[in-house]
Amino acid sequence: MKLPAIFLLTALNLLSAREITFSELKESALHSSHRLNLRSIDTKIEEARLESIYSTLYPQLSLGYSGEYNHNLDPKSSGSISVGDTTINSTIPYEHSVALRLNYELYHFGSTLKQIEVGEKEIALKKLDQCNEEIKLYRELLEHYVRAQRAQSEKAFKSHYAHTHSRTLQSQTASLQCRQRIPRFGRG
Repeated sequence: MKLPAIFLLTALNLLSAREITFSELKESALHSSHRLNLRSIDTKIEEARLESIYSTLYPQLSLGYSGEYNHNLDPKSSGSISVGDTTINSTIPYEHSVALRLNYELYHFGSTLKQIEVGEKEIALKKLDQCNEEIKLYRELLEHYVRAQRAQSEKAFKSHYAHTHSRTLQSQTASLQCRQRIPRFGRG
């Protein structure tokens, strides 16, 4: 069962074969290269890291909400109970609190700006790595393409040579047969 299926797939591939240009091959390799995709992801990660460093330059605003319900099981207890650092007011069963906090670093001591500078250099380095990987991919692709073109030229040359050689062989055979017939006719 497997052999006919493989034969059918091979036959379909041979029937649907078409000539591919180098630019089509380059575009296809560019989209399907895992190494190049990894370099691109590394660059995006560094860009996101730089954005997070930039975000420390802006004020941070946070909002919190807390809702509690306290039920005292001892009706004779006093107004408040202290447990560790927490004070529980037993006379108020519901407690709600909302907190809004604004945080802004007034002086960074140059550390944030230095992190931004290092982050920008890292992005430039990652982009350079990505370009180098792309050049490496194109070189490999060009080597394979040249090898394929050379093999195709050799195949065409050998086919032409074989055809020419067979025609030459046929003409030499015909010439030899003619030479062999001439002496017989001459003897009469």
